Amino acid sequence: MPAFWISVTLNMVHDVNGCDAVASCLGHNLKFKGIYGNPRMLVTDTTRRLCDAIKANNRTSRVRFVLMEYHGNSNRDIPESISIWPKCVIGLIRQLRPPSQRQ
Repeated sequence: MPAFWISVTLNMVHDVNGCDAVASCLGHNLKFKGIYGNPRMLVTDTTRRLCDAIKANNRTSRVRFVLMEYHGNSNRDIPESISIWPKCVIGLIRQLRPPSQRQ
């Protein structure tokens, strides 16, 4: 693990100390570079580091972790105008990705 990530993880341990819940709304933008460019595992790596930071505090009570996603989702309560190209890409991704498991 690079020294930079050790520093980030230590800061996270301090930041989440005493928290009953942690929310992450990190995500990639819907451009080719945002989806396929670096950092490739941004959300996965950050979620792992946040969970490790929560565990490092040795809490006796549960800490809730909320992972919020908003990129690629439309708010159907308001009329958003989306061009045909993003509609096709989002439709293709929705058809090809495995179903998510909701808990």
